[in-house]
Amino acid sequence: MRNLSDANTKTSCFTAVVLAASRSPDDHVAKATGVCCKAFTLVNGRPMVLRVLDALNAAKEIDACIRPYEIGELSTDALCLICGVDVQKRGLYFVVRGFGYMLESWLVDRGFIQGDTDQ
Repeated sequence: MRNLSDANTKTSCFTAVVLAASRSPDDHVAKATGVCCKAFTLVNGRPMVLRVLDALNAAKEIDACIRPYEIGELSTDALCLICGVDVQKRGLYFVVRGFGYMLESWLVDRGFIQGDTDQ
């Protein structure tokens, strides 16, 4: 698997985003196969989501799309900024992404803001 984010530098490179969340607790495929999420359903002994990742990893076309950039930079192709926040007991995890045409995206910033969120 390619390293999508190098923690030792400020440069991040995202090749693809794979969405593999559960749509509802009543997913028939997940129920029939006894897994918590359809993406974990085994096909010939391998979870479906890993098959997608394998295909992306093998696709040479993906490599042609890689354009490294620095955290905090925003492409002039970005049409909007979106910030997502995950509230936890001891703080906030956040991510800021810029999105362009055809949902191309750039990581602008991410981090953790420590503090009590009960108040």
